[in-house]
Amino acid sequence: MMQSLTDAKHLVLFDSRCGLCSNIVRFLRKKDHCSLFAFLPLEEAGLNAPLHGHEPDTIILVCNAGSKNETIHVRSEAVLEIFRLLGGLWRALVVFRIVPRSFRDAGYSWVSRHRKFWSGPEVGCAATDRGRAV
Repeated sequence: MMQSLTDAKHLVLFDSRCGLCSNIVRFLRKKDHCSLFAFLPLEEAGLNAPLHGHEPDTIILVCNAGSKNETIHVRSEAVLEIFRLLGGLWRALVVFRIVPRSFRDAGYSWVSRHRKFWSGPEVGCAATDRGRAV
């Protein structure tokens, strides 16, 4: 069944051409037992310009998407917030918030620069093969 944005509380925007990003989306879909997240490739979102001041070259989490309480998280903060929302043992990873955001984002940028080397060539969209895309 297709997960729509109106059914999910949070929207994850990701680079579907990146193998690492697509694998992470597959992982999240598998662990998201409460259907909290909808997934949308950045390329399909048409984000050629910054979203609320954030460049569309990173993971973007829109919490409470479409509501007046909507908040946007990017880079390392998006990753930590996703794990917090997943709950269970994954929530323990928020302990990394004690690390200053500038250091976390530097680590995120390092992984981002090397992600295509680690994950191989571009792949298709991870969110469309099992149906939880927006």
